[in-house]
Amino acid sequence: MVVPGLLVLGALFIARPAGEPLLDLAYGGAQVALWLFILLRFGILPMVVGVFFQAVLYGHPLTFDLSAWYAGNSFLALVVATGLAWYGVSISRTRPSTRRVSPP
Repeated sequence: MVVPGLLVLGALFIARPAGEPLLDLAYGGAQVALWLFILLRFGILPMVVGVFFQAVLYGHPLTFDLSAWYAGNSFLALVVATGLAWYGVSISRTRPSTRRVSPP
């Protein structure tokens, strides 16, 4: 099944190793393989959106502790990510497909 394989690959991105060169190499290879799969299977737009989400979520320190000094940045990153995801889902469900498939 493809879905459990993608879940395992997603878990690799959450539990990123640090300090071990071979694990870092394996992680980087898995990340490149995932981005290439997304690019070839779904196109450039989902890949660009995924890279943006990765940059936003990895680039901001995330916390749910509202007393931390960086809680505002965490809240902003989560609101932007959630808002863009909600917008993408709502647009994809309301607009009819403009793609026309002609018979061979």
